[in-house]
Amino acid sequence: MYVINSNSGGRFGWLARGPALEVFSGTTGVRTAAWSFGALLKDAHTCITCVREMDIEGAAKLIVSTTSPTTNTGLICVFDLQCSKIVKAIEVPYKVLSTNAHMDGL
Repeated sequence: MYVINSNSGGRFGWLARGPALEVFSGTTGVRTAAWSFGALLKDAHTCITCVREMDIEGAAKLIVSTTSPTTNTGLICVFDLQCSKIVKAIEVPYKVLSTNAHMDGL
């Protein structure tokens, strides 16, 4: 499954294919960040289910949700676009199909 999306401001766009995430500049089209979810755990069945952009501490970050059919668990990850890595991950004992966040006062 391919999912192509962008935020409403057009700063970034992203392409999610299974466990792979690629992030592109909305103005130049150049790839700015990428990550393969599940690679560190050697789980080839990990699949990205949802991506949301958020401004956290003045920087754009992606909230990426994944699920793994082999373990029936999910991850909610904070992906830093500047350094192209996961800066926080929360494992939940359920499949994560969507996310929505409200950041008040950050």
